[in-house]
Amino acid sequence: MLYEFIQQQRVWLLERARSLREARAQVAHDPKMEQGFELFLDQFVESLKVEQAEGAYSSSAISGPLSGAPAQSKIGTTASVQGGQMYDLGISIDDMVHSYGDLCHVIVELVSQQSVRLEVDEFRLLNHCLDSAIANAVAEYSFRHEAATAAASEQDEYRRLTALGDQFRKHLGTATTAIAALKARELRLGGVTGSILERSLMSMNAMVNEFPSEQTTTAPSPQLLAMFPLASLLQQIETALAPCFTKLSRRLTLAPTDPTLALTDSRDSLQSAIICLLQSCIGQTLPDDEIALHGYTRGNQIVIDIVCPPRQQRTEQDSATLVAQQLLINNNAELLVRDNENDPFTFSICLPRHSMTT
Repeated sequence: MLYEFIQQQRVWLLERARSLREARAQVAHDPKMEQGFELFLDQFVESLKVEQAEGAYSSSAISGPLSGAPAQSKIGTTASVQGGQMYDLGISIDDMVHSYGDLCHVIVELVSQQSVRLEVDEFRLLNHCLDSAIANAVAEYSFRHEAATAAASEQDEYRRLTALGDQFRKHLGTATTAIAALKARELRLGGVTGSILERSLMSMNAMVNEFPSEQTTTAPSPQLLAMFPLASLLQQIETALAPCFTKLSRRLTLAPTDPTLALTDSRDSLQSAIICLLQSCIGQTLPDDEIALHGYTRGNQIVIDIVCPPRQQRTEQDSATLVAQQLLINNNAELLVRDNENDPFTFSICLPRHSMTT
């Protein structure tokens, strides 16, 4: 079994992959980054074990859906953290992608050297896990880069406006002094003092034209809006609906959620939309079925997934789904429905990503 071979050779594989990274990019050793690759290798082994016991394509909770659609998975969550760490370390996105490829390379290299049989399904799963990890790592890396660029642009604009304000106050002070002198001495505007006043007013007029107009002013920063944590919202919904699910012989589970993730839309409307979608899921599941709530990031979005078993029969959208859809549209959120045969039926709510201030 490949997973047994990887477990036996785990230390060698990780050391070999690290030596390739350092030789290629001269990346300094960092314990956090190494831990991310260790977790990836362990999660790949876990995926192999699941598929060996339950059959091919059964490890999506660990490796991510085969379709590549956004979903919360162990490998995806680990890779998102890894992508953020590599951005913070200043590693290029190209080196990051190659670093994941190094793991695939060393596994295939050692398997070939020791003439270990590599099954088609095992190689397929290795590629799938790598694709899932790279997609999530790149999404997080890109989000960090875009956020840093936007923050730097805002800081530059703040400095520009601060300097402009200082100059404006200087010319305003000069103009005020000139007016006071004109009044006190009953001077004519055509004299030297009048010329000073005129130049100051003309300078202030030029600077006023540099200030942002109402049409070009951007929306308030998210920090100025009322934010609330995603984790507490989902926890509140799970707690409130638990008795209902128990009475209806259904199970509602909540996946771990990053406590720093935040939303700025109407909390009441979003909560009502999620409850409506859960109601729709109840109507198309059977006793003892599990309905899961997931909240996670995908690049610059927060995604809330409501996942239940595949539907046996396709039906038109019910009234609860239509109500939820309208509530979400009113709050600039997007609702996606994944209803592929043999895959979990999933409602996905996509919202702008924010973080709680510290």
